[in-house]
Amino acid sequence: MLPERLHVPLQRHLKTVKAQHETDCAEGVRGVHLPGAIAEKSPNAATEWR
Repeated sequence: MLPERLHVPLQRHLKTVKAQHETDCAEGVRGVHLPGAIAEKSPNAATEWR
């Protein structure tokens, strides 16, 4: 469980990081490195926001 006092700071952080993710995707950044089995099981995971 996340303490109530951390909800707003976490939401603010996620908003910032998501904006950076969207910028990276728009600029053609290929995503993150994933171990082979995960990359095979979920081929889009390297570039998905979730």
